[in-house]
Amino acid sequence: MSDRLTIPRLPNAEDLHFAFRGAAEASKSITVGAQLLEFLAVLAAVCAIWGADGRWLAFIAFALLGAATLGRLVVRRLRSYTHECRRTSIRALAIEADVDPLAHSEIMSSPWAFTVRLARRLPASSLVEYYTPLCPKGLQRLRELYAQSSFWTSRLLRLYGMLLWALVVICLIATIGGLYCLASTSAHAEHTREAVVIVLSSVVLGHSLIRLIDAADAATLVASRVTDIAQGLLADRVPSAKRINELAHQYDIEVCCSLDVPKWVYLLRRQSLNAQWADRRRACLPT
Repeated sequence: MSDRLTIPRLPNAEDLHFAFRGAAEASKSITVGAQLLEFLAVLAAVCAIWGADGRWLAFIAFALLGAATLGRLVVRRLRSYTHECRRTSIRALAIEADVDPLAHSEIMSSPWAFTVRLARRLPASSLVEYYTPLCPKGLQRLRELYAQSSFWTSRLLRLYGMLLWALVVICLIATIGGLYCLASTSAHAEHTREAVVIVLSSVVLGHSLIRLIDAADAATLVASRVTDIAQGLLADRVPSAKRINELAHQYDIEVCCSLDVPKWVYLLRRQSLNAQWADRRRACLPT
């Protein structure tokens, strides 16, 4: 395994790689926007429950929740396109064979292809710079590329899951405390409208809390499964060709179901994970 490989240019694969990076960036940005809208909906619901002008605040909370849901529907479609581009480009790099022009044309004709421009401003934007493969082309490079992807995915999802669980605990404590205060007060709603506002605002709070718990659990579970995949690809005993392809396929499935890890989580661990990956690659991949 040499320190530097001469890899021929793969223009169609490069286009799909740019599309993957751009779509992933757009997906993460929209996800953060949806999370912000949900947070604002929660604030509006809390204000409605605790005595502000609940008539409009309840309406605002539901409108914000609707906009966040619309954003998540867009993200779901973007993620499908993102992973199609990733799978196609990474396998082309593994065997150093460019993507078929027809397949390239079909993928790039997607309405989501406009996101490719977002990738131009990202660091390590090219296919080779992004993955920096060291193994020779073929099965061992496929193993290396998927090992790298699963390593980063598992570590970032694990950290993201821990942060989400911490937020769940905080929100649960605040929610239980707030409900206890409401239950223990002697004051009752004087009008049906006020009672309805409180109920609707509570629905917003409950929905947001359930979504948060679901996201934390999903991040934790997928991180665990992808960790197993990474360990299988980086095992001391070199896996068979069939096993490498099975693990690569399993990773493709898992990552399609995983959450988008926000960019700030990646920036928290970028340097340490880069160093860890370099050590793991030197120790586990064949020379």
